[in-house]
Amino acid sequence: MGTIINLFALLIITYLLYSAIQSRGRQISDPTDESTTIFVDNYEYFFILLFSTGVIQCGDFLAIRLFILELLCLYVIFSCRRNVIVSWPLGIYITYMIWLCLGCTYSNAPMYGFRMILKYVYPLLVAIMASQIVSNHDVLHISFYKARKMALITAISGAVPLIDRIELLVIPGLFWYGTARAIHFISISCICLALYYYAEDMDKRNRNIAYALMLPCVIWIFRTSIMGTACAMAFFAFFRNGYKSLFKIVAIGLALLIFLFSLPSMQKKMFRGEARFSIESLFAGEISKENIDSNGRFRMWEEAERKFYEGNKLTGSGSGVLQSFMYSQGKEEFHGAKIIHNDYIQMKCDNGLIGFWLFLLTELSMVVHCMLVFRQSDDRWIKICALSAGSSMAGVALTLISDNVVNYSMATLSYPFILYGSMLGLMHNQEDQ
Repeated sequence: MGTIINLFALLIITYLLYSAIQSRGRQISDPTDESTTIFVDNYEYFFILLFSTGVIQCGDFLAIRLFILELLCLYVIFSCRRNVIVSWPLGIYITYMIWLCLGCTYSNAPMYGFRMILKYVYPLLVAIMASQIVSNHDVLHISFYKARKMALITAISGAVPLIDRIELLVIPGLFWYGTARAIHFISISCICLALYYYAEDMDKRNRNIAYALMLPCVIWIFRTSIMGTACAMAFFAFFRNGYKSLFKIVAIGLALLIFLFSLPSMQKKMFRGEARFSIESLFAGEISKENIDSNGRFRMWEEAERKFYEGNKLTGSGSGVLQSFMYSQGKEEFHGAKIIHNDYIQMKCDNGLIGFWLFLLTELSMVVHCMLVFRQSDDRWIKICALSAGSSMAGVALTLISDNVVNYSMATLSYPFILYGSMLGLMHNQEDQ
């Protein structure tokens, strides 16, 4: 039953996205005043649908859904006949993509490398597409509110007892699983807070929804997402107030430590056996790597680096090599694990220090560029995009340390990129006026 539902969802979403491109646009209700409507053209309508449905996975049809989205984005990029804007951070990312393609030439698993490239190329495509399409705040306002609604629905259906069981029974796999969902909420929370501080209406619901979307990762006890959320909030504060926000950043850090060391369920998940530690133990240096329960990840990372990185530090062993190994031998060597749970380790093993630093430079340059734009621009919607893109990129970047975020880039990594592309589009439109 779940397979049939997911297939229908794939067909319906694909039809809606393609129909949006072929349409002549449509009138959509203003999210802040339903008595009025806003006209959006066909490409803007496509953007709204794509932005608001990223949390829909479609189960086993995920790979097909991602490939279709990439084809549709390419079609829009080449058919809309608007200027493509490539900033220096996107230029670095394009260089990274070229290096991934070169990595397939010396890989013994080029097909796995190609599959990996498809996951990395989607954020680039949505960023370029957004830079072409987004020229006014109306399309963003509608997209943000619809994405916010979808995030709330999936947060409730995944985190509220009983409702989460109903979701698993009735529509299994329709929405992304918990880890992807929690990282997706990082970006939506940043958007909601940015809207609260800088949108014209200063709607308090945006602030409340932002805080509500931070709860699922706590309920699910997802350490990676909790740290990613805290990191995003720290950067959000620093963007807004610079060094004046240091008190807030310290407060966020202390709140994170108190949470990690005071909640019994978190203590049980964090540390091996019956060992329990306090904040005092941390500052006294009593906690070691051996005390932390990594679910076998430390051993996986060490073994992966020994096999595929140590002898090829500069270039790695080739795109897709590590994933091929995990699929073929991970079950025997790592107790059934098929993914490495660390995108940075995978970058180093597959594409060496060159690939690792190109990706890291992309993340850093995007955050820095967003910060510069936020400080220099007087346009509230450019500020909203810069603040959302930069802070969410910082938070999502942290989650790559202990999760395979790129595997679900449609719901995670693509959102900082599409927000960044929207910022570029608004800036270009402002320059033309």
